[in-house]
Amino acid sequence: MKNSVYFRRLAINEQYKTVSLYCSSEPLTQSTFNLDGLEFAARKQTQDLKFGLLPLIDPKTGKSLDPKHPNVKTLQAKYNVGDEMVGIRITDVPVVNRETGEEIPNLFWAEPA
Repeated sequence: MKNSVYFRRLAINEQYKTVSLYCSSEPLTQSTFNLDGLEFAARKQTQDLKFGLLPLIDPKTGKSLDPKHPNVKTLQAKYNVGDEMVGIRITDVPVVNRETGEEIPNLFWAEPA
């Protein structure tokens, strides 16, 4: 498995006080197109594209990283969509919706490589 992923976004869940990193197996690219005189952009996606979810843990407490932790702002400032992040990989273990118990299509757990 590849030992790098591409930054997608940071998800901050205020209700559960957690921060998770969303990533993709390939950089997300887009192209612009014109439809009836209106300009749009659409993402180009390949069949192999996978998305990963990595819940971030505070190394000092062993608990979920608090959204107010200084590392959150640092990550937000450092990464843009599509930036490569070395040292993380997407597993083959699907993420399950905690309310329904169903697998979320094309979303897998990510972990340190």
